[in-house]
Amino acid sequence: MTNKAIFFKIKKTGCNLKPLMESCRNEQFEVEDRGQVPDHKEIKAMLPDTPCVIFVPAIEEDCIGIKLAQDAIEEKLPRVIVLYAPSMPSKEYLCLAFREGVDEIIAMDDGPERLAVKVTRVGKMLHAKMNSAETGGRLQRKVAEMQILCEQLECENARWQERLLALSATSVKLATGRLQFAESTPTLFIAATSQTQANIAAELAGQIGFTTQIARTGKEALEQIAEFAPQVI
Repeated sequence: MTNKAIFFKIKKTGCNLKPLMESCRNEQFEVEDRGQVPDHKEIKAMLPDTPCVIFVPAIEEDCIGIKLAQDAIEEKLPRVIVLYAPSMPSKEYLCLAFREGVDEIIAMDDGPERLAVKVTRVGKMLHAKMNSAETGGRLQRKVAEMQILCEQLECENARWQERLLALSATSVKLATGRLQFAESTPTLFIAATSQTQANIAAELAGQIGFTTQIARTGKEALEQIAEFAPQVI
């Protein structure tokens, strides 16, 4: 993706923007001069729906650059807002600008070398915001996937709880002699990691009329129960 540096000239500021634009080109920015735009709404309509650096004059009476910074924060689009002026604005304006989300303020009387340094910093800011947005997008997708997985696990847990209650009730009825099997040979499910214990239980169960179903591991037990439910566990 090509980095864009978009310049707006809202009012005549007396600034020679050629050195600043040249510094942007040296940093591999695609420079676009959008000319003079009268108000905030028209600027918003002209902005691309892609990451970019926006250069606007630091005009204290209308604070249009600060409004753009606020827009960028609300829209959560990777944009860097840079204000430029013939010289550094007042401290009050600087504090307001940075507090409201302006990323950089450039005084055009700083000279070519300092301009180049600031443009390099601006490029790094844009890349950092793009990486942050990409990471945030991946994180949101992961969160959504985890939410779906949790919902599936909750449904699965509810299903197993229902099955456990049913099997427990069956076991209680069997133990108290209140269970009458319609089948001639009811099934007893045995889950045991010890083969010896499983064999002993199966032999005893067979003596009192049960057919037996044996699982050697917890995973195997869950899989067998899910496939065909025994009368007694």
